[in-house]
Amino acid sequence: MGNGGHPWNESVTNTGDYRSAAIYGDFTWSLTDKMDLTVGARYTADEKDFTIQSAYQNTLPLALTGGDVDVLDPNGNVIGVLPIPAVPAGVIPAQPFGMAFNNNGVADLYQELDDSWSDISGRIVLDYRWNDDVMTYVSLSEGFKAGGFNSFSAAPGIDPSFDQEDVTNFEVGLKSSLFDNRMQLNTAIYSYEYDNLQELDLVGAPIPNYYLRNADAEGQGMEVEVLWAATDNLMLGGNYSLLDTEYTRYEVLTAAGETEDDSRVGQPRVGTPENKFNLMAEYSLDLASGANIVLRGDYNWTDERVGTISDPSRVVEDYQLMNLRAGWNSASDRYSAALWVQNVTDEEIAGGYGGTGAAIGASPAWRYMPRMYGADFTVRF
Repeated sequence: MGNGGHPWNESVTNTGDYRSAAIYGDFTWSLTDKMDLTVGARYTADEKDFTIQSAYQNTLPLALTGGDVDVLDPNGNVIGVLPIPAVPAGVIPAQPFGMAFNNNGVADLYQELDDSWSDISGRIVLDYRWNDDVMTYVSLSEGFKAGGFNSFSAAPGIDPSFDQEDVTNFEVGLKSSLFDNRMQLNTAIYSYEYDNLQELDLVGAPIPNYYLRNADAEGQGMEVEVLWAATDNLMLGGNYSLLDTEYTRYEVLTAAGETEDDSRVGQPRVGTPENKFNLMAEYSLDLASGANIVLRGDYNWTDERVGTISDPSRVVEDYQLMNLRAGWNSASDRYSAALWVQNVTDEEIAGGYGGTGAAIGASPAWRYMPRMYGADFTVRF
């Protein structure tokens, strides 16, 4: 954009001084020969000093072309003419102006911010060993992430700081080794709840900027994982996960022009597919020379998911992905070689949406690589 013949410049400068300290303890108490109780706790303290400095580095020249202006009565009738003299550029002082960074409407912005956060989080786990091969457990744990400051001021009336994030997770599970250790079977059901989940979004005007806001969310899910040595040479495996999530509170920034229509309450969390599963097969063949050949294939299917919090209508479609690999290892294990193919069926897979280009109305996205094949050769020294 023109700027009196000068390049258009806009910038924000941030400085930060962050300090963190923590102390942690964990112990396990054997209640019986089969039952253990594990308790842990962590105290964390964070302090942050932050500055935001941004000045309008461009000017908007003002000028009047002059001419006659009609004077109207209350009924809209012309009752006279008012001559307006021409005023060339430079007579009226040029006004500082910016587009990319709002600066809270302040032409020369400098903010000094500081805050501190502290938290005691912990976990408690009760596990029971039914025999040498099967163990069940129940656990309750908490997590913490300190708050902080956004690198710019999005709009007047919006605090550039964001709150600390807390999560509580409850889980019940089973871990087992069956059939003379030929099969591992692990499963778990769980539920979590986020308070002040930190979500990155594009907000502000006239050009949106990335801004981290707080939201609450919850989720419930389950996972099953199986690994089976079907024969001495063949290994089969797979896992499946189910996860149902939703936002339960969402910070609506009315000062940035948002309304309740922009709330994400009741919608699933970004980037979390409801269903996922993958399958794996690996066959190993020992040669008379002592070398071995390993053939492996894996297949993954992932359910659809919301691609970006800025526009929940942008959904990443479900996709499948298959990979194959054939490898050879020398008897000494010093040399190895492999042939491989990734994305065997050459699926066109969207990985996600969003990026800095979205700030100016573009629709950026990234995709998984198309079908690729290659060869590896390794020498170990």
